[in-house]
Amino acid sequence: MSVDVRPATAGDNDALNALVRRCPMRADISLIVERDPDFFALGRARGTTNTFLAEVEGAAVGCLSAWRHSAWLRGTPGDISYIGDLRVAPEQRRLGIASQLVATLVQYLRTLPPVPQLLSTGAGNSAVTQLASTFSVGEPLARFTSWQLLPVMAAKIRGGFDMGPAESRDEGDLVTLLDEFYRHRDFSPVFGAGGLGRLLARSPGAKLSDYVLARHGGRIVAAIGLWDASSVRRTRVVGMPLWLRSMCAATRVVSRITALPPFPRVGSLLRFWYIRHAAFEDGYEHALRALVRRAANEARTRGDHFLLYTCADDDPLSSAVAGLPRLSFHYSLSAAGSAARMLERAENRKALSWCFEDAALA
Repeated sequence: MSVDVRPATAGDNDALNALVRRCPMRADISLIVERDPDFFALGRARGTTNTFLAEVEGAAVGCLSAWRHSAWLRGTPGDISYIGDLRVAPEQRRLGIASQLVATLVQYLRTLPPVPQLLSTGAGNSAVTQLASTFSVGEPLARFTSWQLLPVMAAKIRGGFDMGPAESRDEGDLVTLLDEFYRHRDFSPVFGAGGLGRLLARSPGAKLSDYVLARHGGRIVAAIGLWDASSVRRTRVVGMPLWLRSMCAATRVVSRITALPPFPRVGSLLRFWYIRHAAFEDGYEHALRALVRRAANEARTRGDHFLLYTCADDDPLSSAVAGLPRLSFHYSLSAAGSAARMLERAENRKALSWCFEDAALA
């Protein structure tokens, strides 16, 4: 079998979308991520992207991407590269296609100016863990949790804050809060010097008013961004065991006569928004918690299945989900190649803080 690996072009859009739909994520609830109508829209939201396509007799059987954008590195703006989008058609697995994609991408990345190269691995994803060795991946830098915040009941919100959407007059203060909060969390987005505007411009449907602010004494003390990313990626349920299907069916009946959100059925799309760029001033964790609870209540009003909120396991940001019904998914963030060796040698590594750039783009 001859496998050809080449850079993907706009003309490969339909083939890539079809490939993605053929690669479900298997678990108790099996899912597929759909990228129609424009496979490359998510890549543009991530930054400057290069996607490689593997073909067998002209048919798309695999893909892999890397994308670059500006980020905080040791308190200074720089560039980083993320590696992801690995897909191999089910009938073509264990034939070396993933290894060929990885080898081609590694060769390409060596032609570019060196920057930290990063990749995330979901808990239990042994196939990706094995391939990661090709990138000379070191020990994980950090472990992250994505919480699916379930809006099954109205959350109580602590008073004392004036909460509302950001307005144009708030942009400067919001950027200051975000950069002061994230400059010491490596790989976080850079919001100053027009960074927030560029991030919004490449995130379809996102706007400044999607940031919700908490004020105390007229000063912004906490903020979260909210984004419905369904225009660039959607998640569809494609399988669940009989016992879970029965439970979801029962809860859908109950939701018709109560305020419970409907549970998904096989074949349906999950309805959820992302919480992005959560930040707070020192001593105002409770203001962030109030914003997250407000967002959960709004999700309940919309009839969403959940909100997605992600941070490092040891980050104070995790306190914002306290007391909320939630499910969780765990993954590791690792550095590759020379970046892995550099970061492993960093002094006082345990005192470093990490960020997975933007969970909405993971």
